[in-house]
Amino acid sequence: VELTVSDGDASLVVSAFSITILPVNDSPVYTGNFDLLQIAEDDTLDLGDLLLAWEDVDNDELQLLNAEVTPGSLLMDGTSARFLPPADWNGTAGLQILVGDGQASTASGTLSLIVSPVPDAPQQIDGLPNLVMFEDSSLTMDLLLDAFADADGDSLFITDASSSAGELSQNGNTLTLVPAADFNGMIQVQFSVSDGSQVLEGSGFDVQVVPVDDQLVLLNPFAPLVWNEDTSIVLGDIASRFHTGDSDTLFIVDAWTETEGMAITLFTDSLELVPGSDWNGSGSLFLSVDDGMDHPLTVEIALNVLAVNDSPFMTFCNSPLDPVSDPESFLTDLGLRLADVDGDLLTLSWYLDGELILEDTLQAGADTTECMGATEGLAELLAPGILHLELSDGSITLNPDGQDTSWEILSTSIDEVLPQDWALDANWPNPFNPSTMLPFSLPRDAWMRLSVYNLQGQRVAVLHEGPMAAGQHQLEWQAGSLASGMYLAMLESDGIRLVRKMTLVR
Repeated sequence: VELTVSDGDASLVVSAFSITILPVNDSPVYTGNFDLLQIAEDDTLDLGDLLLAWEDVDNDELQLLNAEVTPGSLLMDGTSARFLPPADWNGTAGLQILVGDGQASTASGTLSLIVSPVPDAPQQIDGLPNLVMFEDSSLTMDLLLDAFADADGDSLFITDASSSAGELSQNGNTLTLVPAADFNGMIQVQFSVSDGSQVLEGSGFDVQVVPVDDQLVLLNPFAPLVWNEDTSIVLGDIASRFHTGDSDTLFIVDAWTETEGMAITLFTDSLELVPGSDWNGSGSLFLSVDDGMDHPLTVEIALNVLAVNDSPFMTFCNSPLDPVSDPESFLTDLGLRLADVDGDLLTLSWYLDGELILEDTLQAGADTTECMGATEGLAELLAPGILHLELSDGSITLNPDGQDTSWEILSTSIDEVLPQDWALDANWPNPFNPSTMLPFSLPRDAWMRLSVYNLQGQRVAVLHEGPMAAGQHQLEWQAGSLASGMYLAMLESDGIRLVRKMTLVR
């Protein structure tokens, strides 16, 4: 230590004495490197070298005297440590560290290790037993969650439940299994368990369905069979209406009715019913079936065959030739057979050139053999023209517009029958599609040809070629597939050639 001495006028600096500072050992000090120590639940924390969190001002070599953590454990490797919290635990653990500097000086401290919570998935803690049930019954399972636990204490519930067969329903945490009718065998049930955030998948067990003896039962009753008179009906898919028990096959043993004339044809899984001709009414079909395991069953099915109006019957026991040159003989020779199986009141109508000239009604029966003559009074109404008759039961008309049968009345007097000259009259209708009538007259018996030509001079049809009796005649030309346009009708006979134009319209 230097001193300066002064008298006011002068000063003197002298070395007075020395001070020696003796060293004192300093304790290690925590540097704060472990201020934030945090991990997730069920994870581990690598703390590294614990001595790196301390320093010593004396630069003494530090020693790790002790390290403990509560709760949990430390894995030590020299002075390095790894923190392992307890399984499924979260919270704050205390890490106590004791450090020395080799000079009898020590320092200790408690550090906080924060373990953050992480949701834990549910765990299966017990086995799921396989179950047994009887065929055609149901099985309720409400204790399945007893085999599961959750480390977080969360409530558990069942999700994604399914079965390999049958119908599996869920109500809360209760499962109900209903196998298909008559099923027996093994069914696998699978489901998952959730705590609301985590899911444990793949849990399951087997259900053995034990068979029982089943009887044959009509599951879907047959609706009444309703169809029209004079037609047949097929009753199909018969097996689908029965519960066939333990058999996959249904056998039709027999089928019968009390209806006379009803024909029944049996097939593998169907039958056909054919009532007698013109029959209608109601009755019953009795059907006997078996499943091949001595479980017979007979069912009754209502039948109703609906009445359908039958067409009246008309034919000729004698039909005079056309054309008619002698009306008196025509009416004498004409014979009709009229009948109606329904017993309907029939109307017989006579038309001349499309105009109604006479109408008669009669109550006809089913007899088709009786022959009757023309309606009384018809002779007085005849005149030259086209005569036809129609028969109707009020719903069905036979020979409408004379489309099947008609007669050309040449005259009501024999003296007026023969024409005086050759003639090819205008066709009717004209224009036409697809057919037209060609009237013509011959004054005497002769060979004749009636042909049709197109405008290119090509013959497209020959309506008649050969002998023809004297009188008035008409022939029909069916144009078929010929194109629209003008055509020529040509009558050739005995040196005579007559031509008429016709128009075909499509």
